[in-house]
Amino acid sequence: MNVLRSIQRTVSVALGPEWEVGSAVEGTWARPCARVIQATPVHSTPHGARFRDLSQGYSVAAWPVAFAVTADAALAEALRVETLLRDAFTRGVESAHFRAGRASPLRVPLLDYSAVPPDRPRPICSAG
Repeated sequence: MNVLRSIQRTVSVALGPEWEVGSAVEGTWARPCARVIQATPVHSTPHGARFRDLSQGYSVAAWPVAFAVTADAALAEALRVETLLRDAFTRGVESAHFRAGRASPLRVPLLDYSAVPPDRPRPICSAG
């Protein structure tokens, strides 16, 4: 749960405060919104007798404010969202460093959300 919510936080920071980000499959969502779901099971790779790398794929589905009028406009919006998400996961999103391109590259900080109710619509985000 902490991994999923940490990834939601990264998506939330990347897309901005106007986007609703969550993992619920059902329910009503207001545009713009993005849904983060687990896409693959956990894969374990051993490194010697004591260490393992664990990896798991996640999927982000995003719905912008409104439907595009033309195919070119839809492609432009999809590319804009893709660029924001790619930058977030390759450069990182920690606080003011995200916009400056100096955050933790190729890492998603795993935060402890055990004290945050699971029905909270979006993870707490201190980044701007």
